[in-house]
Amino acid sequence: MLQLISRYTTEFAFRRRLNTWILTEREFNREIARERARTVRRNIPFCVLSIELCRGHRNTKNVRKLAKLIRRNVRMSDEKGHLSRFTIGVLLLDTPEMGGRIVMDRLNGLANSHDHKVEISLRVYDPQAFGQDKESGDDEDSSSGGGTPSGREPQVQLRAPLVAADQARYSHADLIGPQAASSSPPASRGPRAYDFMAPRVDTVSFKVDSIVKRGFDIVCASLGLVLAAPVVAMAALAVRRDGGPAFFLQHREGRDGVPFTMYKLRTMVVNAESQQDSLREQSERDGPAFKMTHDPRVTRLGQFLRSTCLDELPQLYNVLRGEMSIVGPRPLPVSESRACETWHRRRLDVRPGITCYWQVAKEKADTFDAWMRMDLAYVDHANLWNDMTLMAQTVSVPLRRKGSR
Repeated sequence: MLQLISRYTTEFAFRRRLNTWILTEREFNREIARERARTVRRNIPFCVLSIELCRGHRNTKNVRKLAKLIRRNVRMSDEKGHLSRFTIGVLLLDTPEMGGRIVMDRLNGLANSHDHKVEISLRVYDPQAFGQDKESGDDEDSSSGGGTPSGREPQVQLRAPLVAADQARYSHADLIGPQAASSSPPASRGPRAYDFMAPRVDTVSFKVDSIVKRGFDIVCASLGLVLAAPVVAMAALAVRRDGGPAFFLQHREGRDGVPFTMYKLRTMVVNAESQQDSLREQSERDGPAFKMTHDPRVTRLGQFLRSTCLDELPQLYNVLRGEMSIVGPRPLPVSESRACETWHRRRLDVRPGITCYWQVAKEKADTFDAWMRMDLAYVDHANLWNDMTLMAQTVSVPLRRKGSR
């Protein structure tokens, strides 16, 4: 309790000392998270501007002046807050990319005219724009085994030049808003004004897995691999005796929509993937995910491996590689994940995991949407205590032979 009081007292003192009277980093992050959840439902884009003081100009006086300049030159309805000690952010509500560019150019010009040495960047979150390349197919992803996925959520980062030579000026009426989307872009400035990058999803939302969680994953995965190695080796030999490879490798969509190769002990016939389309109508799960209780492709040994969850043990290697976590939303195959609705894809904000709420309470998820809500509940309330609780609950799943249900 004393630690909590001290934290908020420190935040208040910092803001008062700066005399900026804009949102603290914690408050600003909360507003971005709230707007992100809202925009996914409404399909209306928003932007986040980041204005950072350059090295050599980072002091309390300059932060105060910069905050005052920003407060006077953006809409009252747009939130202003600290992203870090010397970085101020502006949350541009209901603003498409073009509107964000206009504000970025305007603030860059104002900063230069007031002798503020700053670096301004723009991040756009537009839920309607992602997934336009779904038709490119998953075979290409499978062959490359990585790279930037075509279906990941579109978060475009635009970076303004430090020196705005010959930069167009905009009147106060040209500020931002939905009407700015129809405005023509600034005229060419000679040098390249914008560098397009693909930032991580968590630049507009916020990390839930900390360094402590990652360390916890590494320790658990390392110990798990050592202890499970004899079991996995014997199971792999048994699978090999049935013919075909011992391990099944499949491309799944991970954090930020980045595909990775997930490892499992093979529980189905060798050509199981090619048979899935013919069985699609018999799927017992609504939505894009495929699920059959009595899947004819599962081998006799595979049924045992699934019910005891032994087929999942090789994923400890994925955890060690940083592609997965011990606890987190289960990764879906790339094609199924990219067929999800926009609000479902917020589950990609965190590393996928071996177990989560759905694995220990499948009976409560009678629909695909209910499953996704379970995953989002984890994303919104993830902490180490929840992880350990879910791990303890997961132990009973193989003991009760409910892994395949």
